[in-house]
Amino acid sequence: MNFKKKLASVLASAVLVGAIATPSLAVAKDPDLDNVKVKVWKNIQTGEEFSGMGKHAEKCFEEGVGLVKGGYTLKRAYTKKIRVLFITGNIEVLNLNDESGKKMGDDTFIFDGVKAKSIGERRYFHGKAIIRVMKNSEKDLDLEVLK
Repeated sequence: MNFKKKLASVLASAVLVGAIATPSLAVAKDPDLDNVKVKVWKNIQTGEEFSGMGKHAEKCFEEGVGLVKGGYTLKRAYTKKIRVLFITGNIEVLNLNDESGKKMGDDTFIFDGVKAKSIGERRYFHGKAIIRVMKNSEKDLDLEVLK
């Protein structure tokens, strides 16, 4: 009897882990833009990275951004849903370099030609994101363009 309970518990755990580990679908990207990856910083100027619950911000931006070809002008920010255990969340509001992005249905934010800031040779966008998982959480962040 004890063996059957343990087996049932192991099987239930495997099903739960499978449900939690379901990958997100890739975001559709604009082929007319230079679609690049970004590194998410808490503060790029001090070299501070996110830790703990702030790591969700990094997951949201794994799909990168869309820049005007040949430059550092932002047209799209591709965000994706994140999953914390069995709860799904996403970015509700995104402001970069004092410009508000217009959210589309697929979690893409459209910007009207926001120019990147620079520190030496590094290019980045500074802003705020409101990330909703269980409650809204506002994060100051910097998106460094990796080109």
